[in-house]
Amino acid sequence: MSQNRKVSAIPNPRIIPRIIIHGGAGNLTRKTIPRDRYDAYQASLTKILAQSADLLAIPGMTALDVAAHAVSLLENDPLYNSGKGAVFTREGKNELECSIMVSNGYKKRGVSCMMLKHVKNPIKLARELLIRGEKQDGDGAKDHCQYSGEFVEKLAAEWGLEIVGEDYFFTQQRWDEHKRGLAEEKKRQVEELSVPTDEMSEWEKENYIPLGTCGAVVLDSFGTVCTATSTGGLTNKVPGRIGDTPTTGAGFWAEEWSSLETESTISDKTQMLYQSPSSSAPSPIDKLSRGDIGSLVSDCLPSFTTTSSSLSSPPPTNPTPRETHTDSPRSSSIRLRQRRHLHPPLRCPHRSRQIPLHPFQPPINGNIMDGRTRRSTPTIRR
Repeated sequence: MSQNRKVSAIPNPRIIPRIIIHGGAGNLTRKTIPRDRYDAYQASLTKILAQSADLLAIPGMTALDVAAHAVSLLENDPLYNSGKGAVFTREGKNELECSIMVSNGYKKRGVSCMMLKHVKNPIKLARELLIRGEKQDGDGAKDHCQYSGEFVEKLAAEWGLEIVGEDYFFTQQRWDEHKRGLAEEKKRQVEELSVPTDEMSEWEKENYIPLGTCGAVVLDSFGTVCTATSTGGLTNKVPGRIGDTPTTGAGFWAEEWSSLETESTISDKTQMLYQSPSSSAPSPIDKLSRGDIGSLVSDCLPSFTTTSSSLSSPPPTNPTPRETHTDSPRSSSIRLRQRRHLHPPLRCPHRSRQIPLHPFQPPINGNIMDGRTRRSTPTIRR
């Protein structure tokens, strides 16, 4: 268990510890993955999940320790693109990246490493940097949150972490993928001189090329969330390329949210409190973050307020019967002009045609996709 944990040591009985692990991503299909290899992934993920869940079940165990343990097991398995079995750069080298972050309990909150070539388990180095950051000088690491290359690997050796030669990370399968990928790229460059194309080659379609980051997310009995990631990056990446894995807020993040009612019970934690300003009207950003798109639109389109409110307001409980009378043609035309004045139709600023008003309907699930879809290896949840 971490020695420098600063939050309350009393578990919350309402919290059920959870763990999620992930084995990477890529063009994972039945055509690219033989059945025996798929079974090997499934068996490995199941075993790592079970071992990590047993560790999480120990009273007082922290999310930080369990997440680092789970990812270190992924790093030790050559099936995955992290640690042993990581992919190669264009020059045939391994350049490893990792990150770790907790939702509370440590000053740094998050640490990431890149350009590692000799640390056997990068995730263990990230964990040490996070914990030792509680000291004034961080045991030589100071108060930084991102590290790379020889300096941080020297610290790893001083701290007793296992250091290996570059040949440790070598696997024949990754080397074959590296060489074949370079050959296919050269062949494709020749073909594109006549017919440019952005499509995948037949070899890329028929072979699984590891692309993604291995990782784990853990919730412990104290309510702390920890996320840990590790990867070798992209196959045949250029030397020195830094991906999203060690980039805070892009490749990883861990956070807690609490309401005003529970603020007093967890005042010893360091968390973000999500609330609206009480002294002023909600800002457009606050409305957008809460999904109040209708109110946001009504600020820009005054005529939208009357129309949308009339559409969304419920009918009266006891409606009074209407009086039956006959209107003269003149009175009908007057009321029609009045309605047009109260609810003028919108006009497109670039066209002359009218745009009818419709009640705004926000996205059903609130998710916005960035257009990139990846197939991933099986993700097991417990």
